Amino acid sequence: MQGVEVVEGVLPSLDDGFKGLSIEELEKVPKLKGFPVKTKQIAAKIEGIHTEIIINVYLDYVFIIITQTNKIGTIIEATKDQDQYFEGESEGSFSVKVHIGKRDDDLNAIYGRQLAQLVDITSSTPRGLILGLGLRENKGNERTTFSKIYHLIHSQKIW
Repeated sequence: MQGVEVVEGVLPSLDDGFKGLSIEELEKVPKLKGFPVKTKQIAAKIEGIHTEIIINVYLDYVFIIITQTNKIGTIIEATKDQDQYFEGESEGSFSVKVHIGKRDDDLNAIYGRQLAQLVDITSSTPRGLILGLGLRENKGNERTTFSKIYHLIHSQKIW
């Protein structure tokens, strides 16, 4: 993708209590459904601004943090409303609730809905979205910045 330099990694998923165990010993540890949490961390320069994206996939939610400020910023929850059918096609709509942060910023709600729709369309299991959004103000470039972030998350999906 033009204008995006990506550095990615996967965060360790083993708890300190499991360090030092052999593969045979780890295979004997009982596994919980949906555990461990899948985690992916991505760093990229988007429109010249260092951007960190962390994706955590839980059994019923995907938690995505997008930050250019090294802070989580606004916390948004997006959940799918009951499906509406129009001419036999399912139309998904999403409710967005700001838990902490900028409640008056319409772009945050749009970002939440767009990413919730991405998770819904590409996931085999229905999941809600919790989004931590700490973007710098980028007057006039919001659409381009979010488009690049959206495509980067889409290409890296782990749910």
